[in-house]
Amino acid sequence: MIRLRKLNISGFRGACFDLPLDFTKDYRGVSIFGENATGKSTVTDALEWFLLGKIEHLWREDCNEAALRNVLLGDKDSSVVSLEFSDPSLNGNKTLGPDLKTATDNKSAAFNFFLEKVATERIFLRHAQITNIVAKRKGEKREWIAKIIGYQDITDFRGTVQSTFNALQRDPAYLTAKQLADNAQDELFKLAGGIIASENELFNKVNELIKPYGLAITISNRSTYKQALGQLGGKISRPEGAKIKLRLDQMRKEYDAFNGGVTALLIAMDAFVGPYNRLAEDKSAVSQLNIGQFLAAGRAVIEARHFTEQQCPFCLTPYELERLREEVEARREKIARIQGKYEEARTLKASFIQAAEALIVACRPLASNYGDLEKFKILTTEAANVRAAINAWVTATNNGFSDFQPVMLSQEDLDSINSFAELVKSYSTLAKSEGEALDLSEHEKRLVEMIGQVRDLEKQFDQYQKNTAIVLAFEKQILALTTIFDRFVPVQNAALQAVLDKISKDVGDYYTALHPGENVDKVRLGVVGEEGIEFEYEFHGTTTYPPMKYLSESHLNSLGICLFLASAKLFNTTSRFLVLDDIVTSFDLGHRRRLLRLIKEQFSDWQIILLTHERLWFDLIQKEFAQSGWLFKEVEWDAENGIQLSPSTADLRTLIEQKRKKHDVSNDIRKLLEASLKEICHTLEVKLPFRFNDENERRMSGELLSELRATVNRKCPPLKGHASFANLEGSNLIITVGSHHNPAETITGGDIDVALADITALTDHFICHDCGRYVEAKRHVPGQEKIACKCGKKQIEWKQ
Repeated sequence: MIRLRKLNISGFRGACFDLPLDFTKDYRGVSIFGENATGKSTVTDALEWFLLGKIEHLWREDCNEAALRNVLLGDKDSSVVSLEFSDPSLNGNKTLGPDLKTATDNKSAAFNFFLEKVATERIFLRHAQITNIVAKRKGEKREWIAKIIGYQDITDFRGTVQSTFNALQRDPAYLTAKQLADNAQDELFKLAGGIIASENELFNKVNELIKPYGLAITISNRSTYKQALGQLGGKISRPEGAKIKLRLDQMRKEYDAFNGGVTALLIAMDAFVGPYNRLAEDKSAVSQLNIGQFLAAGRAVIEARHFTEQQCPFCLTPYELERLREEVEARREKIARIQGKYEEARTLKASFIQAAEALIVACRPLASNYGDLEKFKILTTEAANVRAAINAWVTATNNGFSDFQPVMLSQEDLDSINSFAELVKSYSTLAKSEGEALDLSEHEKRLVEMIGQVRDLEKQFDQYQKNTAIVLAFEKQILALTTIFDRFVPVQNAALQAVLDKISKDVGDYYTALHPGENVDKVRLGVVGEEGIEFEYEFHGTTTYPPMKYLSESHLNSLGICLFLASAKLFNTTSRFLVLDDIVTSFDLGHRRRLLRLIKEQFSDWQIILLTHERLWFDLIQKEFAQSGWLFKEVEWDAENGIQLSPSTADLRTLIEQKRKKHDVSNDIRKLLEASLKEICHTLEVKLPFRFNDENERRMSGELLSELRATVNRKCPPLKGHASFANLEGSNLIITVGSHHNPAETITGGDIDVALADITALTDHFICHDCGRYVEAKRHVPGQEKIACKCGKKQIEWKQ
């Protein structure tokens, strides 16, 4: 399990110069205090960027890498984040150049594997994320949990089954066949006065209808069905007229069917073509859809780790793979949103194609059955043209849609269809008058009607059977997928609930530890319905959900923190550190102390980094964790240097060396002198006048040096009147003048060297170069009037 050893940030976010953080060889926990807007979250941002390649709350709109470089960074300088780990093979430097290109110097397979694992773990928690965790919808919680526990492949399989099921249900061939089967069934019901679902039912119904005509045959199959029609026709004395009458009546029915189909087609066309074309004409959206599969293939290549060079796998130009993966994922998320609109258009397109194909079926007999009738020849020709136009529409729609291109339907074709519909109406009237003009007796008319009814029954039954067969073929597949889905979901949910139960135990225990005796208990995560995961809890003894129903903001924050900690403890298999940035903003004092106890008891073997802008919370952390060896840092910020973390004298010296070639360092030397004098005065127990509160921390170097000199003169004879004190007083004067931006007095390079040498000369009297500690007034050397450093190698005379 990996922990952090050292962090150094330079030119990144709020850190203009080196910002070092040493976790020590014991990989200690750290608490960092900084007022709002002082840049303390630079530490969190740097760790997140190094490990994950992005900063979640910045990776939106026009921020991204452009927001990472410190504003005072030189045009040719790079932002750098350096990390050392408990495993030295993972150490590395990550840089962001002026061109906003990222580079990492550790190219090892072990390092890349480590980053890949860390990307799946819960490490960073900011206040803004806490309520977001709890407020996620049930389905979003499911996706979030699935990613945490490595359940994504199972979720993807479930999604594949569901999407295939949906695609079959939207298939135009299925929808058209279903509509035609329903239409045929409706016609059968009108013709027979009841439902006909089999050939035997058809035969029985026709036998019943023709019984009054005393035919010498009983229908039992299609052959006898044809014979019965022949015998009915034989009873007509003028068969040619009857034949024409039958054709004219059939023609009228087909006209009516066609005109109804035109209306349905035009409605479906208006619903689909306009909205879809507006989507397709959005070139940015279309370009995203066009590369969707390409990006999916690219993600698969990157995540399979078959390609490990830091370059694009497709064009082979230098590029950081992790950054490329994140950019691909961001684009795929955008494509998913566009794809949703495209799927809505797909449903409308299916309805349009269904209406078009139904109209083609209705047009077919008009184009082929009446060409021998002189008065109707023009209808036959026009019907063939219209059928071809509708076929062209279907082809154009399918081709355009599959290529994400606008669907261009000819206005000429539309005019032709509308004109033909008007022509059909006029020919329907003509067919009616022609039929009525035929000289047939009432008996013959009834026979003609019966023959037409028997023929229509057979025709509609065949139409019903043919399309029902297509429907059944689709529904067999749909049923199979439904069965798979129905059987898969309970197994999946049971497996998921087993994992949730493991998380829930810790979530419930942690929540109870934070809120004992508050009538909210038995907190757990449970599968809700087929699609979601939600918190359940008992509120005054009654089980309920979701959390927002009764819980306050403080309690909701507790839930979010508990879920984060529980998931990290259960599923983080590589990292052993957590970064918690300002997570208690909505907590009251009692809950904050319980949270500290929870961390101490449950995460004692974890490395925790706690950042806060609240002084009281920081003080509580120090009291709770000081005995555990935690480090405590405070953020200092100024316009010249950006942020520093409670800089030591060594840190200040490094900063001065970095800056002196390009920047004024007067202020920094003053800070170095004050820090050195404060530390020496503290360890030697130099008495200073009492001051209230923060004024005690704002003592000037002149006062400190004066009191230190007086104390040394009384207690350390060898150093009494030593020249280093007088020298430092002179340097202090120069430093003070320079640090107050006096344009008439400028500290030169020589002045800087002298001042640094004078500070070193003074501190050398009291510091041990072996252990790095100052001598302390409390460390008496037994039997001698001397005091020593912690290791005892540095000693000076000191009167008691």
